[in-house]
Amino acid sequence: MSGNLDFDLGNRVNRLKGDRQQRKRALRKKLVLEKERKKQAEKIAEQLLQKGEAVRKENERIAREKAEEEDRKRRVEYERTGGVSFTEDLIAYPLSNADTNRVVLPASAIEKLIAEKALESRGQVSKYFMALSVL
Repeated sequence: MSGNLDFDLGNRVNRLKGDRQQRKRALRKKLVLEKERKKQAEKIAEQLLQKGEAVRKENERIAREKAEEEDRKRRVEYERTGGVSFTEDLIAYPLSNADTNRVVLPASAIEKLIAEKALESRGQVSKYFMALSVL
């Protein structure tokens, strides 16, 4: 009977060893899977960061180009007008001499242009550009 008892204990010990080894294998497998998932998550996060950086750089480039274009337009406008901006709503009346393309401004408009120093030559030939719209 004692031999039978030893045999049962041996089977239990073997079964416990087998169970322990199986749990170790499962734990190793789980750790490997977790490690792979973590690597994949880090890879995806890095890709998202790179895409975000690319989008940010593209937005900066577009903003820079827009600012350069606006600056170029301001320089062209300054060259054209000498930095003077004059907007006034006036009513047009026919002149007695209808064969002319001249516009006679009222005294109030002349005063405003003088206040903005628009009639000074600034060391160069004065250029006047006027856009008229008829209502």
